[in-house]
Amino acid sequence: MFFYTFFVWIVQSGSFASIIILPLYFKWYYLFIGVASFILYPLILEVLYNLHSKLITNINDEVQKIKIQHKKKIPVIYDDNYNIRACGIEKAHPFDSTKYAKIFDCLQLSEDKNIKSFALSRQLMVELGMSRIYLLKLCYSIYVSRYVEQPLCCLPECFVRSVLLDSMILQASGTVIAASVAVEKKWAINLGGGFHHASCDDGQGFCVYPDISFAANFLQKFHGINNIMIVDLDAHQGNGYARDFLDNDKIIIVDAYNHGIYPNDNYARQAIDLDINVTYYDKDDDYMKKLNEIEQQIVKSKPEFVIYNAGSDILRNDPLGALDITIECMKQRDLRMFQICNQQPKPIPILMLLSGGYQRNTAQFIAQSIEDIINSRIK
Repeated sequence: MFFYTFFVWIVQSGSFASIIILPLYFKWYYLFIGVASFILYPLILEVLYNLHSKLITNINDEVQKIKIQHKKKIPVIYDDNYNIRACGIEKAHPFDSTKYAKIFDCLQLSEDKNIKSFALSRQLMVELGMSRIYLLKLCYSIYVSRYVEQPLCCLPECFVRSVLLDSMILQASGTVIAASVAVEKKWAINLGGGFHHASCDDGQGFCVYPDISFAANFLQKFHGINNIMIVDLDAHQGNGYARDFLDNDKIIIVDAYNHGIYPNDNYARQAIDLDINVTYYDKDDDYMKKLNEIEQQIVKSKPEFVIYNAGSDILRNDPLGALDITIECMKQRDLRMFQICNQQPKPIPILMLLSGGYQRNTAQFIAQSIEDIINSRIK
């Protein structure tokens, strides 16, 4: 991944230089050669990179590498490169893109105790459903700008990739690794991911890589787990993976979200098996009662694996979630989800993802919630 990013920097810098140098030292119309190379280089680069990935990547070896990540470590997946640092530009978005480091620091886990993420290869991403056309679009800032809903189209693609996309790839990869770890350990937490607005051929809402779809497809293809439930308790509708699994009856979707806010995706809503409306007027007791509906759905569906998207944007005063849930209730919610899965006649492996949350002072509370879960599972 980082070699690819470095190569992008070199090639784009060369293309940009050609726009300036060619017309200065040759005929003025050579400018068009420089402009053409600047526009077309991502296409050529993507073709070459995919060819390179296909030649050197052995998917079976990569899958085995993912499967052995659980040895003698706490099933918490994290890498410092999860954090998006872009010379301060990231602060223009309401999402705290460095909250992962704050949460990890609050957990006080030593570097050798947690599991580090590593980037999935292009070949494996394609194997897990990622569209090659979509991967190509990610080479152009104008498309990435639309997916993350920020004015990045004026920035060079090499900069966007190195400060944004590389971090998101690592987080999405961490979700796949965590899913595999949870099969063995019966639980795992990725301190990132939960890009529930991203599908395998499109992105939106600051979600680029469809990590939830990746994880579900990985479990089905490489672990032989067929019946998977996605429980999405982020304040926003999880429409990306829902679009991916619209015709897949082996994926059960439970989504409890604020129906009155973004993204209002009625097409994706058709994929939801249990659709729960959460409103600003729901207090803690009302919210926890909704978990009883989810528990009943789990008992009824008997999933073999649960992917739990634990957005913290349900909290009071979150600028985008528009809900009124307290910190204590959020912590109870997270712990309750793990208890529900563990208390089934056959305990169900559960993977937790952090997903959304748009307040910059909640890292310590999310860490407390995760700490409660770790303490309940490690006795």
